[in-house]
Amino acid sequence: DRRLPLRSAHDNPAIKKVYASMFGKPGSARARRLLHRGQRGYAEMMKTL
Repeated sequence: DRRLPLRSAHDNPAIKKVYASMFGKPGSARARRLLHRGQRGYAEMMKTL
């Protein structure tokens, strides 16, 4: 694991790009609503995009 170039999700350029384009910043209201959805179904989540 220590030899891998990306060891943490928050260091991943792809994840940073997704947050910048879709969520604004980690922990934003939109990120919480879409990523931390609890028991909501996938179809319902997709309607909010």
